Amino acid sequence: MADRFDRLPDWTIEILSPNQSLMKVLDKLLFCSENGTHLGWLINPEDETILVVFSDQKVKIFQDDNILPVLDNIELNLTVNDIFNWLNI
Repeated sequence: MADRFDRLPDWTIEILSPNQSLMKVLDKLLFCSENGTHLGWLINPEDETILVVFSDQKVKIFQDDNILPVLDNIELNLTVNDIFNWLNI
C-alpha cells in the first residue's frame, strides 16, 4: 500500500486545530516517541505555545522567545515567536 510506512519520522510536527482533542494529538506524539521519533512539536495556536516531546518522553512547553529544540544534525535557531509570526502571514 502506498500510504503504509515501516517506521516513524525522526521529527513530528502537529498543529492543533480548534476541532481536535489536545489529548489525542499528544497521545499520537507520545506514541511516536515510544517508537523511535526523536522529537515532536505540538503547535497550539490558541495560546501560542509549542509543547515539545523529546525521545525520552520528557515533555516541555515553550513560549515567546524560547529557542525551540531541533534535531541534532540540523542547524536552525527558531523561537516560538518566529513560528507564530510565520503562521500569521
